[in-house]
Amino acid sequence: ALNGHTSEWAHTSWLQLDKAGQVLSVSPLAEAWAGGAVSLIGNHSQVVIDNSILDTITPTPPPAVTPVPQTTVTNNEPLLYYDATDGHYYRVGLEGSQPEQLTQQPDAGHQYPDLVEQSLKDFSPPQVSPNGRYLIQHGGDGQWQLLTVPNQQPAAEGNKALYIALSWAPDSSQFAYIKNWQKLCLFDLATASERCLWESDTKLFGAAWSPNGSLIAVAKDSESNESVCCLGEILLIESETGQARQAESYLGGFEHTVNSIFRWLPDGKTLLIYSHPQGATALYDVDSDMTLHLPGRALSVSPNGRYFYTHEGFLMGDNAQPLHQLLDLNDCPDGLVRRQGVWSPDSSQIGVAMACDGDDGATAEWTLGLFEVQTGKLLWTKILPKTFSLLGWADIENSLLLRHATSGWPLDSSIHLLPAGGTGEPVHLIASALYLDFYPQWLTGAAEN
Repeated sequence: ALNGHTSEWAHTSWLQLDKAGQVLSVSPLAEAWAGGAVSLIGNHSQVVIDNSILDTITPTPPPAVTPVPQTTVTNNEPLLYYDATDGHYYRVGLEGSQPEQLTQQPDAGHQYPDLVEQSLKDFSPPQVSPNGRYLIQHGGDGQWQLLTVPNQQPAAEGNKALYIALSWAPDSSQFAYIKNWQKLCLFDLATASERCLWESDTKLFGAAWSPNGSLIAVAKDSESNESVCCLGEILLIESETGQARQAESYLGGFEHTVNSIFRWLPDGKTLLIYSHPQGATALYDVDSDMTLHLPGRALSVSPNGRYFYTHEGFLMGDNAQPLHQLLDLNDCPDGLVRRQGVWSPDSSQIGVAMACDGDDGATAEWTLGLFEVQTGKLLWTKILPKTFSLLGWADIENSLLLRHATSGWPLDSSIHLLPAGGTGEPVHLIASALYLDFYPQWLTGAAEN
């Protein structure tokens, strides 16, 4: 951390250098930094790089060929959250049941409470398998540990390397990840072994397994074009053979993650590219190699992949045509400061939050509206204090999940449930908690794979 003010080191960035002292990359602290030891001299105008540590690194030994143990999932606890009091992950039901601890060790971000939320949501989110039987927890040095659900038994781990962007295969038999920034590797649960499929000549930012399991999309940094910031390529890697082909380009940011670059749609053949170099959002068809450009920037996509909610406040169809205007930006002459959108599981409704910039007073409020997707009809609205924000759909009689926070610290954050119809007041569920996700595979009656 090189800005020279020790009180601010937790908010600055790390430089990654090679043995010659040349800068390879600049990374936020939330991304694990894998370089040599850094010490500051005098007035911080010089940096000494001790690269002797690099020469002592030994290759990761292959894991023992022992199948990962199977487990039986106890359901009806679909909400996963991070407890800010102890740093562990828990899951809980929405009827006020006793939370169930899922981790043996606290999350590494527990040491940095002001950064843990960004780490958990953007850079090192926990990964639950599609069948709900396994949870992957990230370590502080870019490592991972595979735990069984719900009995917290360590099943496998990755160490002595940097692992990012973990993504499960649809059948829960494997998961993919980026290893040391440039290798796309798979971990197989049946053999508890790693197989690296493909290696890039530049930095990789993420990987995402297609819903049909045949392809893994990766975001690749384009270092050849220095005239455009954060320009990159999306490549498709065959999960069986490792064969790679270029798909499309993307325009990222200084701290982009795979979830902010692209995502697969449920049809298994379409990639949603949030920011295309030609502007706005694009849909890329892997079968036809054709790209459809949307007239706006997608903020979220419906569960069935047919509708998009845009930054401009429009509801849009998959034919790139606007369907309904849900928010009128003219209502906020100074701009929007909040424009969230969450979808019902069947994609028939969308909850939209709006708050205008400049409403910072102690009594400031924001508006939550529930819309019918097909018609654009406004079903109901509710005014909430600015201390609440929209998290997601609770999948229980059209109830919504809200966050209440009085500051930016996780200890001051709590999760609430807003009953269907928006007529009641938010019901407190969990204190000192960061919402991570809602997993239908943990609901009673969910099919086990």
